[in-house]
Amino acid sequence: MWRKRTVQQMVKVYRGHNPQIRPSTGVPLLLVTLGRQYRLGLVSDGPPQTQQRKLAALGLADRFHAIVWSDELGLKARKPSPRPFRQVLGDLAVSADEAVYVGDNPDKDFLGARRIGMATVRIRHPEGLYSSREPATPDHASHVEITSVSALSDLLPRIRRTRPAGKGHKSGR
Repeated sequence: MWRKRTVQQMVKVYRGHNPQIRPSTGVPLLLVTLGRQYRLGLVSDGPPQTQQRKLAALGLADRFHAIVWSDELGLKARKPSPRPFRQVLGDLAVSADEAVYVGDNPDKDFLGARRIGMATVRIRHPEGLYSSREPATPDHASHVEITSVSALSDLLPRIRRTRPAGKGHKSGR
């Protein structure tokens, strides 16, 4: 059994370390390309200092026009709460019907965004951490599902025009 002090020390090391991670292939270029056409926002759960270190290690912080660390709004503001989604929309000065939320975890990524009227896209990469998870309810599902981040460039203009409702459709790209 772990001693409380040992666990606290391990958590401190985890939260304070600089992670050795890299973005998935194509993501940096995709964010540059999308950032020329759209205002990009990021909503992230977890201790802000830990999440900020991850984003810095990925080298992607400057790709976003607005970043919301949900824990800064309070622990009850973590996804699937609609609160961080409302905050990022306000920071971006866009309405929910102009926005598309992209995520991968049906447990928390889409419910809050859907509740405030955002279109949602799930990236269900075959090797993704949440690829085998199914939505608990239809409201936990994304409107559209894709298997590759590269499909976003073509999909975003279409999803903003069509605004699919319900469980949506799947695209194999």
